[in-house]
Amino acid sequence: LSLSLSLSHTHTHKTMRASSRPSSSTLLGLLCGLARPLFYVEGVVNVISGPLMVVMPEVMATNVIGYDLTHPDHVDAVLAPPLLEMVRWFGVMVALFGVVILLFLIRRPGAAAATVFLQGFLFGDVVYTSVLLRWVIVMHLWTPANVFNIVFSTSLAIARIAAVWDPHTSGFVQTHEKSS
Repeated sequence: LSLSLSLSHTHTHKTMRASSRPSSSTLLGLLCGLARPLFYVEGVVNVISGPLMVVMPEVMATNVIGYDLTHPDHVDAVLAPPLLEMVRWFGVMVALFGVVILLFLIRRPGAAAATVFLQGFLFGDVVYTSVLLRWVIVMHLWTPANVFNIVFSTSLAIARIAAVWDPHTSGFVQTHEKSS
C-alpha cells in the first residue's frame, strides 16, 4: 500500500502544477490541515499512556484484554505475570513512539523523510488496527479503550495517507523546499 501510494504521489505531483494542488476547501486539504495537529495529539497520548502501561499494567490490560488480571477467578496465576510484563514492554514501545513522533514534528525533517516516516507509521496503524479489531470481534470486547484505539488509529492512518499524498499542504515541506 505505501509503495503504491508513494508511486501515485510522485506521479501525481510531477503532473500537477502548483496552482492545481488541492486547496484547503477540499476534503484532502482539510485532512492535510488536520494531520499535524492530530499527530501532536498522538505523540502526547503515547508519551502519557506508555508510562502508565509500565507502572499500571493491570489497569491498561483490563481495558484492552477485558479481564481483571489481578483477580484470581479471571486468569491463571501462572499466566498473569507474563501478560502484565508484556503490557509493560508494549508501554515502553508506545512511549518511545510518542517521543519519536513529537521530535519528528518539532524538527520538521522535510518531505522525503516525512514520506518514509509516515509510511512506516501507516503500516503500523494498519497492522495494529487489524489485529485489535480481530481481537475485539472474536472476544466481544467493545470496551471504551478498544473503541478509542480503533477509531484513533484509523483516523491516524487516514491523516497519514493525506500527509503523504500532499506533504506541502500538511506542513511537511518547508517554504524553500520542493516536494518530489
